[in-house]
Amino acid sequence: MRVQIGHNSFIRNEKLGIKLSPALNLDAIIEYNHFVEQATGAILIKNPLYEEFNILPAEVVIRYNEFYNNQGTFIVSIGLSPYNDAQKLLFTRNFLKHNRVRELFDNGDLRNVKLIPRSRVAAVVVVSSSNVQIFRNILNNLDSRYEIGSHLEDQSKVINCTYNWLGSAEEKIIFDRLFHRYA
Repeated sequence: MRVQIGHNSFIRNEKLGIKLSPALNLDAIIEYNHFVEQATGAILIKNPLYEEFNILPAEVVIRYNEFYNNQGTFIVSIGLSPYNDAQKLLFTRNFLKHNRVRELFDNGDLRNVKLIPRSRVAAVVVVSSSNVQIFRNILNNLDSRYEIGSHLEDQSKVINCTYNWLGSAEEKIIFDRLFHRYA
């Protein structure tokens, strides 16, 4: 199945703008969309952990989208079947600015956080499989603790999130904006 979602404006919705679950047997492009003031996130692409899904192909490209002033526990949550080499997702050349991501238990004060997440973190971009690439995006969300967060189940898997702008050129600041702990 070929899916193209492009040139849309998703403004002030209470639910997700785009949800693909499961993302199987498809060739999809999501491009040139605007997500503004979404209440619970903008995009969710996730395959459940069923063994039958490990053999079905999927190719998804998410590019040239703009995400501004959204909120929720994530803005973009992307992941496919973790043990399938026939599934690929590329998240590239997107702008994610001024979004506010909070943990469900967060009171809004970043300095006095009582609970530290150990495996399921709230982040602007959440990645849950290693067949996802996050490449050349602009992420600048000062009201959010993490820009990119890992929801990997398998500690041996690697996430490729290279050449992204994370709001600073200083390594210490960038490192603190990534959540990289395992479950």
